[in-house]
Amino acid sequence: MDFDGVIADSPEATCTATIDVLKSRGFAHMASRTSMLALFDGNYFEGLVRVGVPPAVIGATDDRFADTASTGDVKAFPEMPSVITHLTVCNRVVVITSNRTDIVRGLLSSWGISGIGDVVDGDRE
Repeated sequence: MDFDGVIADSPEATCTATIDVLKSRGFAHMASRTSMLALFDGNYFEGLVRVGVPPAVIGATDDRFADTASTGDVKAFPEMPSVITHLTVCNRVVVITSNRTDIVRGLLSSWGISGIGDVVDGDRE
């Protein structure tokens, strides 16, 4: 099951974090909500590479999103915790994401979601 945009209502927080970092790192010409949302058509991080954002800046956007997530500003879609709880009773549920494991596991825990079999993420894949 995908994480961002399926379990987590995270596109707005991702856009905000990315825009803030791009502006602070000299990429203000790329820092618009419209251009960031367009990157969600595929893998967000691959999209940043495709438009010329250097890996160090991409890493900084990831760190900024982690900070945002840790403050509780990223929420699960309202029904997803109960849906996942129900699914994990008889199924192995795996989360697939380009996000970092620590972010995903931290958010799942904060939302009371347990029983996830594994997180296949941008850290390893």
